[in-house]
Amino acid sequence: MIYVYDILLNWFEEKKNIDFFEWDPSDELEHIKKIPLIRVSKALMKDLNQHTIVFPIHFLAKIKDKTECYCGGELSKISYACLISDKDSSLAIECNDKGQVIYRSHLLLDEEEEVLEFALELNEEKLEYKKLKKKDQMLFLTRKEQKNRNYLLKELSKILRQKDEAKLNYLYEEYFEEDNLSFEEKYEKLYKSTVKNFSKMHEEMIKILKLSSKKRNQFLT
Repeated sequence: MIYVYDILLNWFEEKKNIDFFEWDPSDELEHIKKIPLIRVSKALMKDLNQHTIVFPIHFLAKIKDKTECYCGGELSKISYACLISDKDSSLAIECNDKGQVIYRSHLLLDEEEEVLEFALELNEEKLEYKKLKKKDQMLFLTRKEQKNRNYLLKELSKILRQKDEAKLNYLYEEYFEEDNLSFEEKYEKLYKSTVKNFSKMHEEMIKILKLSSKKRNQFLT
């Protein structure tokens, strides 16, 4: 088994897909001393992005205690972790004792380039796995997009509480054509579009809301 040495990982819950350029200074990076590398199919890499994955027990036995990290200044082992790569991309995964992927981490750019070079020298392994529920595609928003979506949802909730029909209509007509729906129906339609299909149009709504708030604060001062 081939190992990769001395890399930094930033573990997130399996359902999140946070790339290295979105890492935050406050994130707790883990210094990995060594971790096994396995070359896998492009289909597996794709399925990891779209589904929750479970590997069989015999796969866990293969990687058990093979990953070492520096935690609190001491060397310790991660029970079930490895790097996987399809030659074009790579990902660190950690499984629970049932084989389900529970954490994942992308790599820093220079470290990923090194891993991809190693992967070129490996034969592809045909790993068995089971696909569970499909992931919500909205989970693949960037951190900034997630923050903006949450901001818009809070503002929409405030509009609903205050029954601010003028503001709701203004935002609504930025996204939908004018119609005869009620205040509550427009709110529900706009709310659902934000949750299920966050887009550049929603980003424009946020700019409008922030500009309106800024002007209001200037007027009050």
